[in-house]
Amino acid sequence: MSDLDDYARKLGYWIVHGNNGFLVHRFDQPKVGGYWCSTEEAVREHLEPIAALPCWRLPLADNSMVQHHKYGVVVTDDAGRWFEAPAYRGDGYIHIHAWGRPPIGNWEQRF
Repeated sequence: MSDLDDYARKLGYWIVHGNNGFLVHRFDQPKVGGYWCSTEEAVREHLEPIAALPCWRLPLADNSMVQHHKYGVVVTDDAGRWFEAPAYRGDGYIHIHAWGRPPIGNWEQRF
């Protein structure tokens, strides 16, 4: 399943593994608002059209909105809203595929 987790991460999504399936949700959105999938194949089918959406990237270096932690980052805006995302040492950006600019953070569109 790690290849599917990595694929989702590159699109800006978490996969939460449960006993009866998988919850898929975007980094910057509440976990309870995710999409439930009963199989790995259903997760892939859900992510496939997301991969075709515009890609937004958030710079991680020298970004006052980003706090680095051992296993990722926390992004916080001036209104106190925040989200966590996985990031590895050496990552310059995190990415989210979405129709519009994510609301938390100083995102730029990747072309």
